[in-house]
Amino acid sequence: LSLFNKRSRWFTLGLTVPSIIIWGLFFSYDDRNIIVSFPFLAYSASYGMAYLSRLLKLEKIKRYVALKFPRLFVHRPAIKIKLWPGRVLFLLCLLAILGSIFLVGALGNTIKQEQTERQKTIGDHELNQQVYGYKQEYGIDGKIITDYYWITVLPGFEGSSLKIFLENDNFVILSNSDSYELVNPMGLAEEDTFGFLISDMYYRHPPFKSEFDSRIKSGEYTLVFSKSGYHFIRIN
Repeated sequence: LSLFNKRSRWFTLGLTVPSIIIWGLFFSYDDRNIIVSFPFLAYSASYGMAYLSRLLKLEKIKRYVALKFPRLFVHRPAIKIKLWPGRVLFLLCLLAILGSIFLVGALGNTIKQEQTERQKTIGDHELNQQVYGYKQEYGIDGKIITDYYWITVLPGFEGSSLKIFLENDNFVILSNSDSYELVNPMGLAEEDTFGFLISDMYYRHPPFKSEFDSRIKSGEYTLVFSKSGYHFIRIN
């Protein structure tokens, strides 16, 4: 609706719509990236709502006048429509936007694949590669107890609930803040727990470190790898 307002039309066509298209094409791998477009969307939406409000009021007035003075609203045939240069440019811009939307639809699979690959780099890229490498070679068939929040948004780890930074089908989320008393991750392990992906804050915490070392030494646990201050431990 903001396209019907002269003040907001070029703002919407020049900033709001292009910013959304650019996000969709190149940066949709992370939903937070669209925050950049929010001020533009708010500006365009406010003008659109103002236009809608005026339109509704005009329609009410029109119906009232038509009811009181029906002769004023006689339909005349052969009405000529003039297209001013500004309107022609507006239509061309609108066609360009529609063409871009069609292009996005036609290349949807390619764009989705590219964004999925980029999404795999969110957080610590090297740590993500290690986890993906293990999953591809050996598989992960249970929950992971972790304080590495980024793993919940990685493609293939979302779970059917699609919750991020929260407990879902694939993870039990630990606090990554030392402001609170740390919960023993080993006490959270259940039958469907595959293992742990925990930071030094948990792994090297004195009350937990000796127990981890003891279970790893006994063969109950296996330290798969350590990377970027995180430790991936499998329960055997």
